[in-house]
Amino acid sequence: MSAPRIIFSSKFLAVRSQLNARAGRRTTCIAMKLPSDYLDVVARGATTLNGLGARLRRMAAGHSDVPELWLSVRDYESLGQRLAEFSEWEWQHGTADVMITSVDFAVLDELLAPGPLPISLSGEENSAIARLRNFLHRYCRREFELDDPAA
Repeated sequence: MSAPRIIFSSKFLAVRSQLNARAGRRTTCIAMKLPSDYLDVVARGATTLNGLGARLRRMAAGHSDVPELWLSVRDYESLGQRLAEFSEWEWQHGTADVMITSVDFAVLDELLAPGPLPISLSGEENSAIARLRNFLHRYCRREFELDDPAA
């Protein structure tokens, strides 16, 4: 029987690291072994979401009779901007998941679902969103191995 695995929240780990740094203690950070292309996947996904948001913003400005378009603009641009703001350290140390919610997954799922969308996705855009969705799903479920420097 293996020892129970203790999982600390990413917020707890981030606060602990900040407090240790302020106290002058050296901390050992355990990073996730993320795919080598994860930054590219995130950047392409964020760029695609921001581009879709901009296209939809132009469309919504011309259709005041369809106010729900503005909700999609908010969803796409908000997620795209948040993803673009995370640092490499935040991704590697698991703290980026604090700002990724179930609503974000619903936005991505809606974009990938067959059926009518207010804007059409190109094959490249669809691929970028699908790869982003897959990465974020695995990331938030902590499916990546940990790279413990103390081991």
